[in-house]
Amino acid sequence: KYPAHMKNIVSRKIVKELLVKENETSPIGQPHDRDWCNEDNLPDETRSKVDGLKTMARWLLGLKEDTVSAQKTFRMLSAFITHKGDLLQTGKMSKAEMAWLRLTAGCSMLKICEQKGVGDQFSAEQYCQLSSLLLDEVPQVREMFLNKLHKGLNRGVPNKCLPLDFMGFYALTGLWTDKRMKALARQYMQSDINKRREYAKTLMNGPTGTGTQPYQTKMIQQLPNIMPDMMIVFAMPVLTHCPVFTDHTDKDQLAQMQTCLTHILEPLIAQKDTFCFGYYKELIEQMKNHYLSTANDDNNINVRLWTLCDLAMTVLVSKTINFEMRNFPTEPRIPAMYFKR
Repeated sequence: KYPAHMKNIVSRKIVKELLVKENETSPIGQPHDRDWCNEDNLPDETRSKVDGLKTMARWLLGLKEDTVSAQKTFRMLSAFITHKGDLLQTGKMSKAEMAWLRLTAGCSMLKICEQKGVGDQFSAEQYCQLSSLLLDEVPQVREMFLNKLHKGLNRGVPNKCLPLDFMGFYALTGLWTDKRMKALARQYMQSDINKRREYAKTLMNGPTGTGTQPYQTKMIQQLPNIMPDMMIVFAMPVLTHCPVFTDHTDKDQLAQMQTCLTHILEPLIAQKDTFCFGYYKELIEQMKNHYLSTANDDNNINVRLWTLCDLAMTVLVSKTINFEMRNFPTEPRIPAMYFKR
């Protein structure tokens, strides 16, 4: 009875009577009538919505395996991001209110994604939409979302953290112009790369001898979900749908995309003891033989993907010092969630 009772509270009280309800107060002349404000300065109604989004995420985390509720929740949270925080598109909310709501929705999605089961129910479209918060017009939204992203990626590796997919989000921070913020993003990215490298090394240096074959097989199966080298694959859907990349023939846009790819490839290539040119080369070549699952028969999107693959190969060749074709611990794998033949 208790789970059903809670589900009714969430669907009726939180969703219908709180989140999907028009604000009654006007923002004009209020402290929150700006791009950003402290959470304490938000109207009570909006603060309640912020808490409602967080409550919905916590409730879902407790369900663990309820995929139907997870999919509905992801759709609701993603809608807040799609509509910039103004879910009902009334035009009556201040920019600060909208910023807080889309930020909270995005952070709630990240929190859910840390939990296996319910956290695996996001779609490729929702993944790309969520990444857009790193290019938000409000600097505070970008920074707070970055902090939440890093926190989720850096703790509890490999089972109690965000999936490796979300390492791909760091590619967008290559577009940032604020030096402090860009340096912070690079520091976070390097820390998350190192954390996964260390865990992969622990796996590979596991027990040896008689009876260790099952362990070694399990280790090899886990590696593709841990190795940070795969972040280049997850960055491709994000960059392909990046709002500043709309024309694969525009030189300025191509230069920006190359900057993003350099931003994530440099720290990976710099680790000479783990970098393998042949692995990256094969990964990129395989991606170029795929379509994006989010393209929906729009060939322009696929052309942008293939262009990004060419740019990635250019960066790879220009930054690589050792072209040794040595063996890599795992085979290149292209995730079916984001790519299709």
